[in-house]
Amino acid sequence: MFERARFQIDAAVAINKGKREFQEDAVLADFAIGSRLGIVVLADGMGGHNAGDVASTLVTTEVFRELRYTTRFMLRDPASIPGRLLSAAQKVNGYLKRYISENPNCEGMGCTLVIAVQTGKDLFWLSVGDSPVFLLRDGKMTRLNEEHSLAPQIDYLAQQGVLTPEQARTHPDRSVLTSAINGQEIRYVDCSDAPFSLKNGDALIVASDGLCSLKPSEIARVIRENADRTCAKASEKVLSAIRMADCPDQDNVCFALMKVSDERADEQMRINEIRAANALPLMADNGATEAQPKKPMRQLTRILRAVSRTPNP
Repeated sequence: MFERARFQIDAAVAINKGKREFQEDAVLADFAIGSRLGIVVLADGMGGHNAGDVASTLVTTEVFRELRYTTRFMLRDPASIPGRLLSAAQKVNGYLKRYISENPNCEGMGCTLVIAVQTGKDLFWLSVGDSPVFLLRDGKMTRLNEEHSLAPQIDYLAQQGVLTPEQARTHPDRSVLTSAINGQEIRYVDCSDAPFSLKNGDALIVASDGLCSLKPSEIARVIRENADRTCAKASEKVLSAIRMADCPDQDNVCFALMKVSDERADEQMRINEIRAANALPLMADNGATEAQPKKPMRQLTRILRAVSRTPNP
């Protein structure tokens, strides 16, 4: 019999077209109640209508199918998960290559890819492209995965004084990808052999870069303010914040939000709260306690005791 899961995940996905004409983001997630393994697959398409949306849809569905097929093997041997993620990425890149060869009008299409797999306290991920994996822990938002675009290099030029901060922020090449799933060689992949260790209270966001129209501090603020709500409600609030920001060139937005709960930690906290609320008064210094009157014995108990004292014939 499997041990009862210690870590529980509340999860929700959200998707919005933004101010673009077409939706080229796609996301699939599965954190079934009682399951010991959760999966998120997200892709941000490129190539325009009938290309970017096809790429993101094909990649998410095929990767998700592959991982669900191998779930039992990943549970049996968690150390094999990074290899299985790499295999899934290579397979779907091959599918995309074949699709493009059969549909020449889709030449140039592709997408980013993020896969996140959670089992117990361990989080594994694979990412290709610039779609971020954010961690909100103790009020601080950090990015966990690498960014495969020209943005880090442009920011470096700003740090060296070659560009001004404003020139770096608005540089037209910031979003140019240095690695993607496009049927060609995958140049860069972020996939660690060692899992990231989750803690009680962590929040994770797997997103397309459309979420980055909000500053990380603003995303963190919205999630903190909705910490007591479900991920579905918190996700609605994040989308509301994006709409209120009213970015004139708002990209497609797509993300999965996950909150981590450690049942043992939560249970211990409740026990401590109950103990504190029902704390007994301190005993007198001399250790004397008032004698408690005996509770009257119930009738059935008296009968049973009487019978037990009856000698055998």
